[in-house]
Amino acid sequence: GTIIALGGGSTTDLVGFVAATYLRGIRWIAVPTTLTGQVDAAIGGKTGINTPDGKNLAGAFHFPESVGINPSVLTTLPEKERRAGMAEVVKTGLLAGHDVWKLKEVDMIRACAAYKAGVVLSDPYETEGRRAWLNLGHTFAHGLEAGSGYRVSHGEAVALGLLAALRLSGQPTDAVEE
Repeated sequence: GTIIALGGGSTTDLVGFVAATYLRGIRWIAVPTTLTGQVDAAIGGKTGINTPDGKNLAGAFHFPESVGINPSVLTTLPEKERRAGMAEVVKTGLLAGHDVWKLKEVDMIRACAAYKAGVVLSDPYETEGRRAWLNLGHTFAHGLEAGSGYRVSHGEAVALGLLAALRLSGQPTDAVEE
């Protein structure tokens, strides 16, 4: 069979992990309904679940058969959820070297998804080091999430993690602070 993950980044992570472990791997399709899911979490097949000891400590690489992205489903997102997703958009823009967060929403999503897919295809199992770039700000972020008992959302933690990483490296923080 095939499992379909309809929801945000947590849903696509959980469904991807279940698909990876059930019968040692079955097909799955990601249909992300949040900005975070559409620009990051549902792309790349890196699935994981949180444990009391930390973020994504149980996981697997299990690529979806396909990812169905429809920006029109984002019209119902609360502003807090949209802002959380923008942290991943800004991260991608910083890595790609251009202000993707200033594009029209559909173009922004397309640019972020394409960038992540390109990085993932060049290093699918995070063995060459290039895919680790996508973790910009996430070392701090995952610590904040786990340390707060996951009361701090992933997007809020990534925004704070980006600020910390940029300040630590002496880089400007204006893109995150916008």
